[in-house]
Amino acid sequence: MKQIILFIIILLLISCSSEIVLVKQPALKKMGIEPLPCWVYELPAESDYIIGVSARSFDHDSMFDAARQMAAVMKSRNKGSFTIDRFSISSGSNILREGKAVFQLNVAEPNETLRIYESLNLIDETYLYDHYIALFSETELSIPESFCQKKIINFPDWYSKDEIIIEDEYLLSHAQDGSYNLVTAWEKTAEKARYELAKYLEKEVKSIVLSQNENIEKNIAVESTKKLVNLEITRTFIIMKNYDSLISYQVYLEIKMKK
Repeated sequence: MKQIILFIIILLLISCSSEIVLVKQPALKKMGIEPLPCWVYELPAESDYIIGVSARSFDHDSMFDAARQMAAVMKSRNKGSFTIDRFSISSGSNILREGKAVFQLNVAEPNETLRIYESLNLIDETYLYDHYIALFSETELSIPESFCQKKIINFPDWYSKDEIIIEDEYLLSHAQDGSYNLVTAWEKTAEKARYELAKYLEKEVKSIVLSQNENIEKNIAVESTKKLVNLEITRTFIIMKNYDSLISYQVYLEIKMKK
């Protein structure tokens, strides 16, 4: 009789445990930051340096060339590029005619980009997990030793939010963006900073109110087209997070432009 009761208890325990489903929640963890050369965080003032990033690879030549190409594009767009930022929205009683459209473009002269690419010299290089980071210059042949020392720094006090800061001689544009690819995060952040400068320098807003059969429709268009010249990326900061074994990168960046 005792064996029958014990058997029934075991069956009840098994049936109850089978109804329990354990779901593993994705883990989001901040990662310890590896020491990086000081030039990653801040470049010497009024310098000719530019940083390029690429995916880490056993093929050093290919990895180096990809970083050099990125650096050439970044430097070309900083020296002189057109930014086009268009936003339009329509609203009214007719739902079918409501909507918005956004168009952004930041381009530089292709021939100038190629010239810069061919003239870039490698100054220093480092690695950050699965990415390669290289420092280039057209004119400089070295960088002060203090900028090559590796350090770990906390979140910088120079960055507060995405904004334009007005100084006596310069405009500073702060921006941030992220991606699982450091190259993408870096490029997106730089473009966002350039767009903010273009918006600040030149903006045309047009608003039209139309009345049709007692229905009110609003069409608003915001357009900014500006050539930016002599920009300089001065400061950068990177935050890494581990999301289910995938590393994501958040890039914070400062671009300086003379007034």
